[in-house]
Amino acid sequence: MSIFALIIVFGALLIIIVLYNLGSLSFVERMRDYATLRVLGIHKKKLRILTLIENLITTFIGWLIGIPAGIWFLGQYVNTFSTINLEYTIIGQLS
Repeated sequence: MSIFALIIVFGALLIIIVLYNLGSLSFVERMRDYATLRVLGIHKKKLRILTLIENLITTFIGWLIGIPAGIWFLGQYVNTFSTINLEYTIIGQLS
């Protein structure tokens, strides 16, 4: 059981580090894009609206793709590691 806990901890740590690095890189690139738009004459208010719209669209697409993909992956994962002696189930699954 402690091996599984260790794998989970290292997996979560890896996820946090990777997402942080990707977010930092994306933030730096986005700041350069906004600086370019600002130099071209777009006002800060329009940049705020643009940022809000981009974030909402990205979040919606992430939910739309990520939730069904995550549910599918969890089902495949659980089916792979279920055996005759031990059956894993997805919490909240109707069957």
